[in-house]
Parts: sequence; C-alpha cells; structure tokens
Amino acid sequence: MPQRTAKLCLEVGIEGGCEMGVPGFLNLAIAVLWLFLGDRPSLERFLAGWLTGFLLIFVFQSLLRAERYVRRVLALGRLFWVLVREVVISSLAVLSLAWSRRASKPQSTFFTYDTQHLTRAEALLLGHFITLTPGTVTIDFIGENYDVLRIHVLDSVDVEASKSSIRDALENAITGVTRI
Repeated sequence: MPQRTAKLCLEVGIEGGCEMGVPGFLNLAIAVLWLFLGDRPSLERFLAGWLTGFLLIFVFQSLLRAERYVRRVLALGRLFWVLVREVVISSLAVLSLAWSRRASKPQSTFFTYDTQHLTRAEALLLGHFITLTPGTVTIDFIGENYDVLRIHVLDSVDVEASKSSIRDALENAITGVTRI
C-alpha cells in the first residue's frame, strides 16, 4: 500500500512521494484533541490546535523525522501568502486602471508562457493561480502535458516583465511546495 501511495504522489507531480503521513496524522490528531478539549468545538479551536501541533512538530522535527513535513507546510504557507499578495496587488492595479483616464484604452495583450520544465500538476496550478489574479486569464493549456500556457493580460506594456513576475512569484512558490 505505501508503494502505491508514493507512486500516486509521483504521478500527480509531488517529488519524493508522500512521506508526510505520520507527522501529518500527528498534527491532525493534536488539532482534533485540542478541538474537543474545550467546552464548544469551533473552527478557531481546531486551527489553534493545528497550529499548536505544528509548533510541537517543528520543535521536535529531528526527533520525529518530520523535516520534510515542516518544510512542505512552511512552503504551503509561503504559497498562500504569495497568492494573496499577488491577488491584492493585481486588484489594486485593476482598480487604478478602472479609475484612471486610461481605462478606455488599456494595453491588453496575449502571450504564451513556457511550462515545459514543470510537471503537469504544477503547470495546471500555475494556470489556475494566474486566472485567480485579477486582470489576467489563462486562455488555453497547449500540449498534452500543458507545455505552454496562453495568457491574456488586461494591461501590460512589457510582456517580459509579466513573464518575469509570474516566474518569480507564482511559479517559484508552486515548485517550492511540490519539489521538496
């Protein structure tokens, strides 16, 4: 069974398989225990328990052999932070475009973004995260393994700057999670 799970994780693009089972289960068990130790179960109590469990696992990671789990959870937190930051920045840019005098003539453009160096799952996540940011839409996934993304940008004077922004922010955060 563990070989089958590791094979499945490799197929969807998680390098190294899914060796996070025991620390993840321990973290979840601490969160559930914390949830039911209080007088009323709530989402806040569960999140507080999960954070407490993660802090305990972080402190004892060498003893629990949970280094990969800790790195992956921290990378997921970074990915969440990068995505929220990009959504806020893009929202402000679209808002300023809508309120400016240039709103009648935005510099919209289409371009392609090469994703051959990414796994299929990473390219799919990248395409969806690009679509989540206001002012950008992934129009098409080209190729069997999503080798190229076709992207529309609402207002972009410099296509290379847009590609660099995607690579430096979203792509690096996604590969930071999947390639641990």
